Amino acid sequence: MIGWEIFQKSIGRIFSNFSQAIKIGGGILLVAFVLEVGLIFLITGNLIGQGVYSRAGVGIAGGGVATAVIAVVHLLAIFWIAVSWHRFLLLEETGIGILSKWRWRVVLSYLVQSVLIGLMIVVAMLVFALLVYGLATIGILTASIGSLLYPVAFIVASYLVLRLSAILPAIAIEKPISMGASWQASDTIKGAVLLLVFLSLVISALPGFLLGMVDLGVAVNALGRFAIYLFQLIFSITILTTLYEYLFKEKPPSPAKDEGSKPVKITQ
Repeated sequence: MIGWEIFQKSIGRIFSNFSQAIKIGGGILLVAFVLEVGLIFLITGNLIGQGVYSRAGVGIAGGGVATAVIAVVHLLAIFWIAVSWHRFLLLEETGIGILSKWRWRVVLSYLVQSVLIGLMIVVAMLVFALLVYGLATIGILTASIGSLLYPVAFIVASYLVLRLSAILPAIAIEKPISMGASWQASDTIKGAVLLLVFLSLVISALPGFLLGMVDLGVAVNALGRFAIYLFQLIFSITILTTLYEYLFKEKPPSPAKDEGSKPVKITQ
């Protein structure tokens, strides 16, 4: 089964490149965490005014600004990790020093395309929610049946994301393709993509579930949750990379702008 093979290969790639995964993912996440903590103290500390009422009001505003800035920092860290891990798996690019190379143009393009995919899925989910609400209002659907449809909608949304997101590894190696090309290429393995969705949901949820069943103390639990988050992130990026590799390794996509470039060699 193609879906199972992609899943197995993805897991194998993580464990066979474990030290590199820790270096790329863990290093960037730790830097992001330090920056986030520093920004919290910097923003909230400098935006506190004088007096009781001023201090409360400006403190709330400072907290909002800090949250927004931290969200941006964290997203940039995630996309930095994604681009770096794609490039390591597809181009064997290891980088120099502790952190992988920062590629602003590539990360920005990756972010924009990810946001576009996300917006498309949000719109689709809103249409679905309105449809369920309308059918429930006129009595065709009961509330209990309607609520059962939302997990199905989540699975469908994940399926659509996976089929469209093969464009992201292509962006990371600077050989962009269109969403249409990604959709068309994955059309022949729709069942495999759906299986990947189920396997990914299980493997992503299982470590957190197991950790929640034991009490190892605050410090150990915090470290465990950090490790689980890192694994989930690296795993999802690896699935995308391996899927892209399966769909386009025989005939690497031509770049959108530079048709004269040499094809990228995809490692096995």
